[in-house]
Amino acid sequence: MPDAELIVFADPEQVLVDHLGSALAALPEFVGVPVSGRIPSPRPTRFVRVRVVGGTQTDLISDVPTLVVEAYASLDTTASRLAAICRALLEQGGRAGYLAGTPCRSVDVVGRPQNLPDPLTEQTRYTATYAVSLRGSRA
Repeated sequence: MPDAELIVFADPEQVLVDHLGSALAALPEFVGVPVSGRIPSPRPTRFVRVRVVGGTQTDLISDVPTLVVEAYASLDTTASRLAAICRALLEQGGRAGYLAGTPCRSVDVVGRPQNLPDPLTEQTRYTATYAVSLRGSRA
């Protein structure tokens, strides 16, 4: 049996964390805003959390995970702006063809940013859902 070529996919959560973390750090308004897959401890006033919530593999080399990006802040207007900036940064990366150095075919908005306060703390939180088409690479 011939050796089959193995295609592996990057961790989509980490790709978005890295992309948004470095892009936000380059904007004076958002310097110091942490981006991670978990709620930071201690909990800061402003932060972004990225979570994989599903998705599909469309072919042998394309993975299309569905991710939720949550923007937390103390004010609705601040959380809304942070969510809008994250959306713009993801869409820009999708058009450029790369997110944090990972080949990206597209970023589609599945659910635009919406006000959905954290049910446990009532902290302001805007959430948005994206389908991100990432290209695999040889193992």
